[in-house]
Amino acid sequence: MKNNCNRTKLFRFLKERNIFKPFIKAFYDEYQINTRVEWCDTSHKFNGHVPASIYDYCYEINCIEEIINYAFEWEKTAQGYDFWSRVNREWRYYCDSN
Repeated sequence: MKNNCNRTKLFRFLKERNIFKPFIKAFYDEYQINTRVEWCDTSHKFNGHVPASIYDYCYEINCIEEIINYAFEWEKTAQGYDFWSRVNREWRYYCDSN
């Protein structure tokens, strides 16, 4: 049930901060999908090839702390690199404390 736990934890974190929609929008951006799949294929942090869906992505990741880090290129979003970098730091703290 790792996938459900990862997904539930991520969705709760994003919704608590009112950033669920921006995250999902960036995650499903066509450019981001291609970049993410390439990253995931070459990273040891995933079980194997990662399809484009958030459900499969959460299921295949080995390290929950990396979910936001590998989700998309932060600088290519409306919120920008600094915003997602801060969110990523909060996420890592959230994972350690929950």
